[in-house]
Amino acid sequence: MKATRRSLFCLAIAIVVCLSAQFAEAAIIINVGDHVLLPNTPGQSIDILVISDDPMNDSLISGMNLHVEIGDGNGALSEPVFDGAAGIMGGFDFSTSIFAGNAPSGQGPIPIAPSVIDAGIVTSTDISAIGVLVTLLIDTTGFSTPGSIWELDLAVHTTPFPSDTELLGPIGSASPLSGIVINNGSIQIVPEPSSTVLLLLAM
Repeated sequence: MKATRRSLFCLAIAIVVCLSAQFAEAAIIINVGDHVLLPNTPGQSIDILVISDDPMNDSLISGMNLHVEIGDGNGALSEPVFDGAAGIMGGFDFSTSIFAGNAPSGQGPIPIAPSVIDAGIVTSTDISAIGVLVTLLIDTTGFSTPGSIWELDLAVHTTPFPSDTELLGPIGSASPLSGIVINNGSIQIVPEPSSTVLLLLAM
């Protein structure tokens, strides 16, 4: 009798777990990544990726409020800056991202903080949160020390700015999605291998 009750209890728990998994919203994960850049070089591009932890039932989004900072965001020789004229929509590119074909708004680099981007983009249809979220363009002019590392964050450290990076839910949603996982990253300066080193590596 006790064994039967235990079996029924275990079965009930299994059903609850299965139902919870079925109706749970797929998590969206933004991976900033750790990137290697060349010294004293403008226009270097890096891709920020977004994935769903449930590819068979991927989460849908309708836009993004983008905020990115290099280091503390201040620029002015304290860290590399985003590549573009300050105060206009430079330093980022959506043309090869999941948002391709939609016009962004906002600014980057920020005039008072050239290592900060604040921008937004809204789509006319829901899109899957899997692929390149945005391409960042970075200028390392003035930085040549090998091994230099700066944080690359989708979070606010410099004031005054509104909020961390947010993804907008499907069209008709009242607010940004909750439960987004953001794995921040870094950029590191590494000198370009000399022709002698390349020759040795090829042998």
